[in-house]
Amino acid sequence: MQSPSSFIRNATGLVRGISFVDALFMNLGFSGPVGYAVAYTIAWVPAAFPGANLIVSVLVAMLLSFFVVGTYGLFSAAMPRSGGDYVFVSRVLKPSLGFLVNWVIWFWTMIWFATATNWLTTFAIVPALANIGFVSRNQGLINLSSGLSAPIWVFLIGVVVIVILGVLSIRGVRALMSAQKYFVLAALIGSIISIGVLLTHTHNSFVSAFNQYMNPYTGSSNSFSWLISQAQKLGYNAVGYNIRDTLLALPFGYFAFGWAFASAYVGGEFKHANNVKRQLVTTIGASAVVGLLTATLIGLLLNVVGYNFFSSASYIFLNSPQTLNVPVPSYGMFNLFVSFLSGNVYLAGLINILFIGWGLLALPVLFMTQSRCLFAWSFDRIIPSAFAQVSERYNTPVNSIILITALGITILGFYTFLPFFFSLFTTTILQQIIFALIPVGIAGAVFPFRKKVLYSNAKISFMGIPLITIFGIAMVIFLGYVAAVMLGTTQYGTSIANVSIPFTIGLAFSIGGLVIFYSSKLINKSKGINIDEIFKEIPPE
Repeated sequence: MQSPSSFIRNATGLVRGISFVDALFMNLGFSGPVGYAVAYTIAWVPAAFPGANLIVSVLVAMLLSFFVVGTYGLFSAAMPRSGGDYVFVSRVLKPSLGFLVNWVIWFWTMIWFATATNWLTTFAIVPALANIGFVSRNQGLINLSSGLSAPIWVFLIGVVVIVILGVLSIRGVRALMSAQKYFVLAALIGSIISIGVLLTHTHNSFVSAFNQYMNPYTGSSNSFSWLISQAQKLGYNAVGYNIRDTLLALPFGYFAFGWAFASAYVGGEFKHANNVKRQLVTTIGASAVVGLLTATLIGLLLNVVGYNFFSSASYIFLNSPQTLNVPVPSYGMFNLFVSFLSGNVYLAGLINILFIGWGLLALPVLFMTQSRCLFAWSFDRIIPSAFAQVSERYNTPVNSIILITALGITILGFYTFLPFFFSLFTTTILQQIIFALIPVGIAGAVFPFRKKVLYSNAKISFMGIPLITIFGIAMVIFLGYVAAVMLGTTQYGTSIANVSIPFTIGLAFSIGGLVIFYSSKLINKSKGINIDEIFKEIPPE
């Protein structure tokens, strides 16, 4: 047993105030919100992989993602502490590797934080205003949509949102989780209304509605057929469904469903966090909700509009949107088509406004996960102790939250104003898979054999084999496939030939994590503290 002075203190000061529903909603937000999943799957996949069966890709990716999030869930039951994979890997494999894994994920998630804040305007607000303006023939809303898409407005809106959520984060878990519930409610109501619209309309009614709205813009008496012919002239070739494209599209599905483990990073604040069933339901359950809802929305839209039209529209929106002369970005295509079908300006407006809830859903949870990683590092003396300080009034790590707020605004500026930053975002996903998530899978596979006492806290087997071992091995195999596809194809923008500069930047930053760890180790050693002793057990509650 190490001396009490090894950790910053003998208790974290955090309070277990996160309920089962809170944790489920956090994982829904962290796991690629449904609205975004639908938007980018529709906008990118048909153009990138014309032969992909979207429903099969989505459902298979969802099922395989269960191994990833399930591994985190089982780990969380065994070691329910703040920091997630930092605690898991550092205690099971190696302290320096645990910090590197968490550092890489933390870095990627800060990029995602900036991306999600940017997308709130570009993916949610701007398309919503454009769709409402287009359907209602309101040029003022269309002009407002165009104006807000300017980088300066995207940045300013993001800053306001970050500051508001930062204040809520400081005021406590309850304030932040209350906001999260409203965002989830809005998003789900909007999706249910969309499902209702799609279920109550036929293909013929869509053709009629599309022609009604689009004929004045295309100059054709049959805009539905005109769009398909235009896509063919621009180079689109309908190849029909095939296994190759369907399998190559799997990573797109994984991007949406493979991250439902935010609750792992706030294990020290999750009520009854050592309950295995509770952990698996909040992780695998969240991934299933996102996957099934995404598949339902895409499947119903495909059924109504038809595969050929669907793929042709995706190709035009992504490659030559000016062909349509429609002031709606490609990411708003789903809501635009549903708006056409609704036949009601007010209903269309409601659908588009509620969709913004998906854009907001990811942001509160990012404050939670990012600040708790800083807290965990500080508690183990890797970074200054100031970041482990907890407000007696609010029971939150105020300094960590303030730093996350400042970094979020800074990185949002980089993402919004520097064109190369999106490449860095996609590349860091790949680096996270290789340098962070695969090691977590390896740790899960060997956990029952290396740390038998800790494993006994979440012992569950299948046919005599520890379930976390099965999940860990499957996680490594699946993520190895995802990494290979991303490296070997050009469609993801992450092939070896395309990402040399951003990959080098990300790799340098990753290595910087090891520099921080070993520098901290030397500094603590000069003070008479051997931080290796800290990693022989999990932190106190």
